Amino acid sequence: MPVGAYGASEKIMSHISPDGNVYQAGTLSGNPVAMAAGIAQLKECLKENFYADLKDKTDFLLTR
Repeated sequence: MPVGAYGASEKIMSHISPDGNVYQAGTLSGNPVAMAAGIAQLKECLKENFYADLKDKTDFLLTR
């Protein structure tokens, strides 16, 4: 699922709607399925040893 995010200082983000007058939009902005997929992916990345396990899997595939 395509999903993205951006952020900045409070000063800059205060210009983005609804607080400010800069409107930001995108094809899947706020799409519930895309957001659920993004949250699920972040939860996986936060699991203990996720990146170590990913490296091990990558190393295995590279040696085959």
